[in-house]
Amino acid sequence: MTHITITQKRQSLEKTYTKSSHFHSLVSHFRQGLSHIAHGMMHFLTAGDEPRIWIEADAQGNVLYKGHDPRTGRRFAGGTEQEIRIWLEERYQ
Repeated sequence: MTHITITQKRQSLEKTYTKSSHFHSLVSHFRQGLSHIAHGMMHFLTAGDEPRIWIEADAQGNVLYKGHDPRTGRRFAGGTEQEIRIWLEERYQ
């Protein structure tokens, strides 16, 4: 029968935690990479002078509406759908 000491158990748990943290870090980087690819594809497919609008979430999960008008070069970032609608309406006035 094998006896595991507290130190051995702690070391085993630390290795597991380190691997888990590394995995979550890789997943996070992978998601960021996919997001950049998606934005690049969107830009390529919608090239022109129409405004581009997308939604992002910050680290706390708060929604942020973003927009870019290639015709004027103006950018927008706001916290509500209503704000992005107002920004778009200003473009057509």
